[in-house]
Amino acid sequence: MAVRRKWLVGLALGAVAAAVLFFRDPHIPGRYGYCPFHVLTGLYCPGCGSTRALNDLLHLRPARALHENALLVFTLPFLLIALGRAFYRDWLDPSLPRLQLRPYIGWVYLALVAAFLLARNLPWTPFTMLAP
Repeated sequence: MAVRRKWLVGLALGAVAAAVLFFRDPHIPGRYGYCPFHVLTGLYCPGCGSTRALNDLLHLRPARALHENALLVFTLPFLLIALGRAFYRDWLDPSLPRLQLRPYIGWVYLALVAAFLLARNLPWTPFTMLAP
Protein backbone atom coordinates (compact mmCIF):
# COMPACT_ATOMS: atom_id res chain seq x y z
CA MET A 1 0.00 0.00 0.00
CA ALA A 2 2.91 2.37 0.70
CA VAL A 3 4.10 2.05 -2.90
CA ARG A 4 0.70 3.09 -4.22
CA ARG A 5 0.62 6.06 -1.85
CA LYS A 6 4.00 7.19 -3.22
CA TRP A 7 2.67 6.94 -6.76
CA LEU A 8 -0.43 8.97 -5.86
CA VAL A 9 1.66 11.66 -4.18
CA GLY A 10 4.06 11.72 -7.13
CA LEU A 11 1.23 11.95 -9.66
CA ALA A 12 -0.46 14.73 -7.67
CA LEU A 13 2.79 16.72 -7.41
CA GLY A 14 3.46 16.17 -11.11
CA ALA A 15 -0.03 17.38 -12.01
CA VAL A 16 0.41 20.53 -9.89
CA ALA A 17 3.83 21.20 -11.43
CA ALA A 18 2.42 20.70 -14.94
CA ALA A 19 -0.48 23.06 -14.20
CA VAL A 20 1.87 25.76 -12.87
CA LEU A 21 4.14 25.33 -15.87
CA PHE A 22 1.16 25.42 -18.24
CA PHE A 23 -0.28 28.65 -16.87
CA ARG A 24 2.91 30.52 -15.86
CA ASP A 25 4.92 31.28 -18.99
CA PRO A 26 8.67 30.64 -18.56
CA HIS A 27 9.49 32.50 -21.79
CA ILE A 28 9.48 35.76 -19.80
CA PRO A 29 13.09 36.24 -18.64
CA GLY A 30 13.57 35.77 -14.91
CA ARG A 31 10.10 34.35 -14.32
CA TYR A 32 11.52 31.10 -12.92
CA GLY A 33 14.91 32.48 -11.97
CA TYR A 34 18.14 32.22 -13.88
CA CYS A 35 20.50 29.35 -14.62
CA PRO A 36 23.49 29.74 -12.27
CA PHE A 37 25.82 28.04 -14.77
CA HIS A 38 24.82 30.50 -17.50
CA VAL A 39 25.07 33.51 -15.15
CA LEU A 40 28.57 32.51 -13.97
CA THR A 41 30.07 31.33 -17.27
CA GLY A 42 27.97 32.85 -20.05
CA LEU A 43 27.62 29.33 -21.51
CA TYR A 44 24.45 27.29 -21.90
CA CYS A 45 24.33 24.19 -19.68
CA PRO A 46 22.65 20.99 -20.95
CA GLY A 47 19.52 21.92 -18.97
CA CYS A 48 19.17 25.50 -20.19
CA GLY A 49 15.83 25.87 -21.91
CA SER A 50 14.29 22.77 -20.30
CA THR A 51 11.54 24.69 -18.50
CA ARG A 52 10.61 26.51 -21.70
CA ALA A 53 10.74 23.23 -23.64
CA LEU A 54 8.39 21.53 -21.18
CA ASN A 55 6.03 24.51 -21.40
CA ASP A 56 6.10 24.28 -25.19
CA LEU A 57 5.36 20.55 -25.07
CA LEU A 58 2.42 21.17 -22.73
CA HIS A 59 1.12 23.72 -25.24
CA LEU A 60 1.64 21.21 -28.10
CA ARG A 61 4.48 23.12 -29.79
CA PRO A 62 7.08 20.37 -30.37
CA ALA A 63 9.17 22.30 -32.91
CA ARG A 64 9.60 25.20 -30.50
CA ALA A 65 10.40 22.75 -27.67
CA LEU A 66 13.03 21.11 -29.86
CA HIS A 67 14.65 24.50 -30.37
CA GLU A 68 14.67 25.25 -26.62
CA ASN A 69 16.28 21.95 -25.53
CA ALA A 70 16.61 19.11 -28.02
CA LEU A 71 18.26 16.81 -25.46
CA LEU A 72 15.21 17.00 -23.18
CA VAL A 73 12.79 16.41 -26.05
CA PHE A 74 14.66 13.27 -27.17
CA THR A 75 15.16 11.99 -23.60
CA LEU A 76 11.59 12.52 -22.40
CA PRO A 77 10.01 9.57 -24.28
CA PHE A 78 12.49 7.14 -22.71
CA LEU A 79 11.77 8.52 -19.25
CA LEU A 80 8.02 8.30 -19.81
CA ILE A 81 8.29 4.70 -21.02
CA ALA A 82 10.37 3.75 -17.96
CA LEU A 83 7.88 5.48 -15.64
CA GLY A 84 4.95 3.83 -17.39
CA ARG A 85 6.55 0.42 -17.05
CA ALA A 86 7.25 0.99 -13.35
CA PHE A 87 3.68 2.19 -12.82
CA TYR A 88 2.32 -0.90 -14.59
CA ARG A 89 4.53 -3.16 -12.47
CA ASP A 90 3.58 -1.51 -9.17
CA TRP A 91 -0.16 -1.28 -9.83
CA LEU A 92 -1.09 -4.16 -12.12
CA ASP A 93 1.58 -6.83 -12.41
CA PRO A 94 4.01 -7.15 -9.49
CA SER A 95 5.57 -10.22 -11.14
CA LEU A 96 7.01 -8.03 -13.90
CA PRO A 97 10.77 -7.74 -13.27
CA ARG A 98 12.31 -4.35 -12.52
CA LEU A 99 13.96 -2.57 -15.41
CA GLN A 100 17.70 -3.24 -15.22
CA LEU A 101 19.98 -0.90 -17.14
CA ARG A 102 23.58 -1.78 -17.88
CA PRO A 103 26.16 0.60 -16.37
CA TYR A 104 27.50 1.56 -19.79
CA ILE A 105 24.14 3.16 -20.66
CA GLY A 106 24.73 5.78 -17.97
CA TRP A 107 28.21 6.48 -19.31
CA VAL A 108 26.90 6.75 -22.87
CA TYR A 109 24.21 9.18 -21.74
CA LEU A 110 26.76 11.21 -19.77
CA ALA A 111 28.92 11.43 -22.91
CA LEU A 112 25.84 12.53 -24.88
CA VAL A 113 25.13 15.27 -22.33
CA ALA A 114 28.77 16.44 -22.50
CA ALA A 115 28.64 16.49 -26.32
CA PHE A 116 25.38 18.45 -26.18
CA LEU A 117 26.97 20.94 -23.75
CA LEU A 118 29.92 21.42 -26.08
CA ALA A 119 27.90 21.57 -29.30
CA ARG A 120 25.32 24.09 -28.09
CA ASN A 121 28.09 26.52 -27.08
CA LEU A 122 30.08 26.33 -30.33
CA PRO A 123 29.83 29.52 -32.39
CA TRP A 124 29.65 27.68 -35.73
CA THR A 125 26.45 28.01 -37.69
CA PRO A 126 25.21 24.39 -37.66
CA PHE A 127 25.46 24.24 -33.86
CA THR A 128 24.01 27.65 -33.00
CA MET A 129 20.53 26.22 -33.47
CA LEU A 130 21.09 24.07 -30.35
CA ALA A 131 21.33 27.17 -28.12
CA PRO A 132 18.04 28.14 -26.45
